[in-house]
Amino acid sequence: MLRVVGGETNPDQGQTNPEEPVGETKTALLAWGNMVAKSYDNSGVNNMMEGAANDEAYGFSLVCTGNLTKAYSSAGTPKLKIPYKGEILDRTAIKLSNGAQNTVFMPQGAKATKVTFYSITGTNSSNRTSWWREVAGQEYTEDTAPATIDLDAPRDNPNAITYVLESVPDKFTFTNTGEQQCVILYIEYHFGGSTGIETVSAAVSVPVRTSYFTLSGEQVSAPARGLYIVRTTLADGRTESRKVVF
Repeated sequence: MLRVVGGETNPDQGQTNPEEPVGETKTALLAWGNMVAKSYDNSGVNNMMEGAANDEAYGFSLVCTGNLTKAYSSAGTPKLKIPYKGEILDRTAIKLSNGAQNTVFMPQGAKATKVTFYSITGTNSSNRTSWWREVAGQEYTEDTAPATIDLDAPRDNPNAITYVLESVPDKFTFTNTGEQQCVILYIEYHFGGSTGIETVSAAVSVPVRTSYFTLSGEQVSAPARGLYIVRTTLADGRTESRKVVF
């Protein structure tokens, strides 16, 4: 079994697909408690969180795809104060593996339009400047990120940094840099409508070669178990790259 966990690159433009009607905006809050710790690769390591039944997070999962040997854990108490639907909720944050990429898998057909990271600092080793350096495949520097992370933000007033997404379908990634973060995700999404991804005719979009690379960039003839970069070359010369767990 494999799951695609990274974005794909398709710089050329073509004809857009007919749009389905855009559904109403839905929301979900991903926190420790309404997300249940599990093992993504059956290794026994709690490298995945799944939305609990009967919660708005149901159908969502969070996976530490950048390092499956690392486990998510609770940020403990006191809980964070999070605004949600006109109320202030007390919720426990999820402690991340510092610097490892995470992937949010959404309900089938969902398209994300916004994500807000509510966070506090976990382990502060050296007061390094910190920010969300990658969100939904888009890289950010200290200068281009919407904001840097306040390492001293208290639990009753955590960092709240928002990224607007262009109807990203099915899943999106995020990665921090600097000091370790404990996070709660607020997500807005909908069903239907365009994904913002344009397609070209099938005649020029036929794959002609598929290559596999480790995360360090070494090409391999065939993937073993784990996370790899899969690069597909199309008949028109374009390439598409994505991260895949095999």
